[in-house]
Amino acid sequence: MNEAQKYRAIYREIYKNSRKFSAEEADAEIDFVMELLTGKKAHKIWFFDIVSTDSLHKAQDIFLQRVETMKPLQHILGQAFFCGNRYFVNENTLIPRPETEFLVKECIKRAPRNTRKILDIGTGSGCIAVELAKVFKDSLTVAADISEKALETALSNAELHNAADKIKFIRSDLFENIDEEFDIIVSNPPYIAFSDKNEVQKEVYDYEPHSALFAEENGFYFYRKIIEVAHNFLTENGLIAFEVGWKQAQKVSEMLSEKGFSEINIIKDLDGINRVVSAIKIN
Repeated sequence: MNEAQKYRAIYREIYKNSRKFSAEEADAEIDFVMELLTGKKAHKIWFFDIVSTDSLHKAQDIFLQRVETMKPLQHILGQAFFCGNRYFVNENTLIPRPETEFLVKECIKRAPRNTRKILDIGTGSGCIAVELAKVFKDSLTVAADISEKALETALSNAELHNAADKIKFIRSDLFENIDEEFDIIVSNPPYIAFSDKNEVQKEVYDYEPHSALFAEENGFYFYRKIIEVAHNFLTENGLIAFEVGWKQAQKVSEMLSEKGFSEINIIKDLDGINRVVSAIKIN
């Protein structure tokens, strides 16, 4: 057992003794922290590379803070991974989650030919806008959010990924300050019903912005508001795509159909949950 592996065993004990984490959760969080601190993949850290004592001690401080406060690791570190890339995160934005990567993939897969303009509504950390801007290099992506602080974080992430010149940031309540057409409209809006707040993990409820989590109308408020007027902001054959909650895909599909959208598609995430709904504006 090398030095790094010895420390891993110590860190796992820290988690185990807190009685708040399973062995699998502990291992995943340990790998996440060490990858961010060292810039190396987990299997190399633990089995091949010698890790600096400084990094190991920093990790121990982070793990102690984690188990004592239950603050998300991403907020402690100020960073998260999304689509395999690092992003800045803070208390003003949601932590990017793996299921949202399915939304990005669906936009790339179903993008209209010669896509030139993309709108990301409720951009938050900007991770969706940045990933799409990197793929559609000749397009302009508009990242809109009602929160000025979220937009500041999104701009920092665009700069981090050398994509700031491809993204325009607009403070807007949905379409309030939007006055152009787009080939793609994408959104991961707040969609948790207030009646379901007791089902939300405590660390999410305590540390992530409620304005980005919860929505009126049993979680459907923002879908309805966007779908009602989206036709006015989409080009012909334009794509609209949403992330949805675990029991929302069917109703969002019906809302799109009622407003004349076609080719409605539902995508499952890795847990088999209906996670993304997309559709095409035909006329």
